[in-house]
Amino acid sequence: MNLIQIAAVLMTLAASARGAPSPDEQRLFADGLKAFDAGDARGAERAWKEGYAVAHDPEFLVRIGEAEEKAGAPAEAVDTYRRYLREAPDASDRAD
Repeated sequence: MNLIQIAAVLMTLAASARGAPSPDEQRLFADGLKAFDAGDARGAERAWKEGYAVAHDPEFLVRIGEAEEKAGAPAEAVDTYRRYLREAPDASDRAD
């Protein structure tokens, strides 16, 4: 993921109904990206789950699903993506 993509995701988080992401949210999102890019899917999943616990922002669920897929846990990923769709019914990436 390049800096433009990271910025886009952070802007999406900031645009959520609850306001700008907290420093903890930003740190956990970045920690997850760093782990994911290093090939540590489970580490990324842990960081993003912590971020979701802090913010309850559905955007974290998409990332968690990606990490679960990369970790070889497709059933977990499907459950996470379904949860994302329930929590963000108007998501622009719903068709994906």
